[in-house]
Amino acid sequence: MPDKTKIRPPGRSKTQKRGERESFHGGKHSKNKVRWFGPNAQKWAILIGLSTIISILLFPNALTRPKIYKLGDVADRDIKASRELLIENNELTEKSRQEATKEVLPVYDFDPTGTNILARIGDAFSAGRQYLAEVPSAADSLEKLTKGQSTNADAFKQGFFETLDVAPDAKVIGLLIKSGFPWEVEETTIDLVTQVQKKGIVINKVILERQSGMGIFLHNIHTGQELKVTDLNRFYDVKAARKIVNGQRQSLEKSLSSSRLAEVAVKLSVALIKPNLTFNKRETELRKDLARKLVKPFYFKVKKGE
Repeated sequence: MPDKTKIRPPGRSKTQKRGERESFHGGKHSKNKVRWFGPNAQKWAILIGLSTIISILLFPNALTRPKIYKLGDVADRDIKASRELLIENNELTEKSRQEATKEVLPVYDFDPTGTNILARIGDAFSAGRQYLAEVPSAADSLEKLTKGQSTNADAFKQGFFETLDVAPDAKVIGLLIKSGFPWEVEETTIDLVTQVQKKGIVINKVILERQSGMGIFLHNIHTGQELKVTDLNRFYDVKAARKIVNGQRQSLEKSLSSSRLAEVAVKLSVALIKPNLTFNKRETELRKDLARKLVKPFYFKVKKGE
C-alpha cells in the first residue's frame, strides 16, 4: 500500500515570518529616524531656531500685545502716524470763539413811544374835560360837591393817575381841575416828554457806557429795525432826563398863560419819564452762541511717519 503520509510543500516557518516582519518594521523605523534626526533635519532646526532668536532681538514687541490708548492718555513712547492726519487745535479754536463772542454788540430794545405815553396823556386830559363837562361845579370848588359827586371826583382822580401810570399828586390834579385841563398844558407835557423819550432813557447809564468802545444795536420794538449806535452819550438815564425837563421851567413860565400851569406841566412830565431803552440779554446771548458756532475749528496737519 502506498504511503499516505501527507507531503507538505516547502514553505516558510512561523519563526521565519516573524523575523521577516520585525526586520521590515525595524527598517522602516530606521528610515524615520534618519529623516527626523539626520544632518538635513538638524540644519533646518538650527536655521529655524536662529531665525526665531534674531526676530525676537530685532522686534522685541512682536510677542506682546500693543497698548490701546484712549483719548487723553499719555503715550509712554513716541507714536508715528500711519497716515496723514488732521488734529483739531482745541486751544486756538476756543480762543477764536471767545474773540468772536466779544465782537458781538449788545442788543437794546428801544421803545420810542414810551409804552404809548403820548396816547395816555391825551386819554387822561380828555377824560378830565369830559368829567368837568358832566360836573361843571367841580371846577369852582371841590368842597361844594355833594357826597355822591365827591365820590365820583375821587374815582376820577384815581383813574386819571392810573391812566398816566404815575403816583397821585393832589396839587397837580387840583390845578388841572381849576384850569379846566387846558390844551396848552397837555401839549407842553407831550413836548417835554417827547424831547427826552426820542433820545432814549436807560436805567443805569454806567452799565451802558461800558460798551462805548464798540457800540450797541438799537432795536426798535415797533418797526423791528436795528441801528448801530457808537455815540452812547446821546442817551440819558432817568435822573439826567428829569433834570433836563426841570431846566425848562423858567422858559415855560413865559410861554404859558401862568407860572402855575408851567409848574403843572413840568411836574407831570417829570413823573412820566421812565426808561424806554432796556438791555435784551436773551437776544444778545443768542447772537453770541451763533457767533461761536460760526467759527470753524482750527486743525494742524500731521504727515505720515511724523
